[in-house]
Amino acid sequence: MEFNSFIFPSICTYTAKSLEGNLIYIPRSIDMDQPHSLPTHYDKHKEIYKPDHIPCLYLPFHMGSDKTLLYFHGNSEDLGQIFDFMAYLRSKLCVNVAAMEYPGYGIYKSKTCSEKQI
Repeated sequence: MEFNSFIFPSICTYTAKSLEGNLIYIPRSIDMDQPHSLPTHYDKHKEIYKPDHIPCLYLPFHMGSDKTLLYFHGNSEDLGQIFDFMAYLRSKLCVNVAAMEYPGYGIYKSKTCSEKQI
C-alpha cells in the first residue's frame, strides 16, 4: 500500500445521482475529427460516469452573476464533502461556483494521479 493512500484515503462521499443537477462534465479531450459529437458522460442505469470526462460541481448564483469562483478542493476531500461550503460561498459572495474533481477522488476513478492528469 502506498503511504499517501494510507494517510490520505480517497473515500467517495457522493454519487452522480446524489449531486444530479449540480454536476457538469468537462471532456478531457475532444476528437478533432468529430468536434460536435462528444461521447456521453453518464450511464444513468449504472450511476457511473465515463472516464473521458471530468466531473465538476457547478453552483450558479440564483440571481445571476458574471463572476465565477474556481475552487480546487484539498487533499483527501471530494466534491461531496465541499458541497455545503461551496453553497455557502456562492450565497455570501454572490458568485457562481465551480469546483473540479481530481483524478482518483470521488467518482473520477483513476489508479494514480499525476501532474500530467491534472
